[in-house]
Amino acid sequence: TTTVNMPGSGSVEVWIDYASGDPAPIAPIYVVSGTLTNGPGFTDSAGHLTMSGVLQGDFTVTAYNPTNINSFVTASGNLPTNGASAIFNLSLP
Repeated sequence: TTTVNMPGSGSVEVWIDYASGDPAPIAPIYVVSGTLTNGPGFTDSAGHLTMSGVLQGDFTVTAYNPTNINSFVTASGNLPTNGASAIFNLSLP
């Protein structure tokens, strides 16, 4: 008999806007947890994206300006339990 313990997972909800306050549609988003990368995902017309399947524990969210890949914002978070969710409101420079 072999016991396999799978890591828990949760979801990360991201809202992205520009410094002007306008939403950032089609912004590429990556979520990195451990050695697993979720993405790219792309924001909708309101600058919103929800990614599921993010591993439980520490993670980093990076959102890129859709018209200038050299402009981005990064934030860190943690999903403490299986099924947890995290919400980020980020502004691109």
